[in-house]
Amino acid sequence: MTTEKIESFLETFKIDCKVTNISQSNWATTIDLVLSPGVKVSSLSSISTELALALKTKSIPFINPITERGVVSLEFVNNNDAILFDDHTHSLMRDDLQVPLALGIARDGSEFVVDLQKMPHLLIAGETGSGKSVMLNCIINSMIESNKRIKLYMVDPKRVEFSIYKRFKNVKRVATDIEGTREIMASLEEELQNRLRKFERKKVANIIEFKEKKPKSKIPYLVLIADELASVMDSENEKLLTTLAQLGRAAGIHVIAATQRPSVDTVKGAIKANFPARISCKVTSKTESRIIIDMNGAETLSGNGDAIIVSGEHKCLRFKGYYLNKQDVIKRLKSHGRWSWLGKIKS
Repeated sequence: MTTEKIESFLETFKIDCKVTNISQSNWATTIDLVLSPGVKVSSLSSISTELALALKTKSIPFINPITERGVVSLEFVNNNDAILFDDHTHSLMRDDLQVPLALGIARDGSEFVVDLQKMPHLLIAGETGSGKSVMLNCIINSMIESNKRIKLYMVDPKRVEFSIYKRFKNVKRVATDIEGTREIMASLEEELQNRLRKFERKKVANIIEFKEKKPKSKIPYLVLIADELASVMDSENEKLLTTLAQLGRAAGIHVIAATQRPSVDTVKGAIKANFPARISCKVTSKTESRIIIDMNGAETLSGNGDAIIVSGEHKCLRFKGYYLNKQDVIKRLKSHGRWSWLGKIKS
């Protein structure tokens, strides 16, 4: 559909606007609109299904107001085929990234890599089949592939998501219940306080300044990855998690937490305030979308890794997550010779 036809179609719904740009990548099409004075963004949301029908797209549009550019972006999925993680690991080798995470392909087709150290914590939500578990595996393997000095702690209430990593040398411990989670977080809280005291003695503010002052230091970044956060939370664990989230960045301790059903009970104010970076895969309702990304839209995602991130660097960015299954992980770690015991596993 041409620019003129899009404008004419919207005019039939009394939406006066001008199409300023249409861009297309392998997996997404973006249409930028400038609305005339008096036209509300909500008027586009109310006809999102009609837009998809008129444009014959494979998804309902994600309507994204980009205030700094003065446009409203309509984003559609063209192609929901998998994008393989293995094809993009070279992007993890940048020297400017402390804790690199290769998340996927941005809407313009570029590789989307972020630094967890800057976030400094990440909350991920998504319903069954949305790609949340695959994204967690890509995040873990990003840290492994980067060859940075990173130690991992994992919480796996379902006992199956992270079992493959139990004997990997960089994984310090995997917990499966509330008590085990408490022990991990308590040990991280103790390490947090030890590091802060050490930094105080060296008169540095954080781990980056400490590494600059002592370049031969082997102090690693520590990352806690918790799947199904709600199932291992009680009042004591929530208090420990809040402490880690509030003070962890300076000490080089970061948290990545995932939940299948975001709610005000799961993502409480104190937790949400300390997880400024949040990713939403497809969720079931507008309410859940607003809890995670503070706006509607995540309920319209197409699944299979289609996701939206909000963070300090990214107000609201849509991307397509990489695909990496368990057998791919086994093969990749065999090829790297990282696990001697993998020879006993059939792949």
